[in-house]
Amino acid sequence: MTFELYSMPPKQGLYYAVFVNPMRENEEKIFNSAISKLKNFPGITLTKIQTAPYADYVEGKCPEGDFYIFLDMDNGADIRAKSEKALNYVSNILSR
Repeated sequence: MTFELYSMPPKQGLYYAVFVNPMRENEEKIFNSAISKLKNFPGITLTKIQTAPYADYVEGKCPEGDFYIFLDMDNGADIRAKSEKALNYVSNILSR
């Protein structure tokens, strides 16, 4: 699955990209498909899915730094990273 991502302005020290979903697919499917694509990519490590009060998320590491894939129960799926380089690295993989 290829993903289209839209970068958002940074906030609270994190860089963001949201998954574009014009076909209104199930956001959980997008979240799980992104995780599946990344876990098979060399140089990327992911934790198991963790649950917070309003979101599920996975922590990841790539050569450019740390990132997170979130499934927010209200706002859908997105990627968050501590650096713009890490966000771009992960976004480029998912956009292929």
